Order: sequence, then C-alpha cells, then structure tokens
Amino acid sequence: MTQEPSAKPKRKESQSELAVEMILSDANRPMTTYEVTKLFHEIGCPDSPSRLLNQLRLEGKIHGKLSIKRKTWLWWAPGVTQPTEE
Repeated sequence: MTQEPSAKPKRKESQSELAVEMILSDANRPMTTYEVTKLFHEIGCPDSPSRLLNQLRLEGKIHGKLSIKRKTWLWWAPGVTQPTEE
C-alpha cells in the first residue's frame, strides 16, 4: 500500500497580516507604504509592514503596484479599484 502525500496544511494568518488586510479594506482606496506603516504602528503592531505587504501581495491576499510618479508602492485590498498613473 502506498501512502499518498498529505496536503500541505494552510498557514494560519497572523494578527499583523489581519491588521494589514483590515487597514487596506477600511481605507477603500490605494495607500502608500508610508501610510500603511504609519497606521500599522499607531495600532501597536511590532512587525515590519514593508516585508509583510510584499508577502501578502505574493500570496494574492492584497494588491500592490510600483508608482513611478509617486516613487513608492501603492497597496490596495481586493475589490478596490486599481490606481492609474496620471
């Protein structure tokens, strides 16, 4: 009898990840890395939001785009209109 490989268990979201998702959802607009970082620290999260934002983007939980005009990354929650360069 061969043993089938077990499915990889889903990683539990941390409080910091949930905080980032909540910040972006509540904003209902694209936010800069600076804006997210400022709110992140105001609510007392000790983690580095810059690394976390990119991790969540790679996992498809949030969206992010480099803004050449603003010279920063813009982040937004799913369902929020993607920013356009003016």
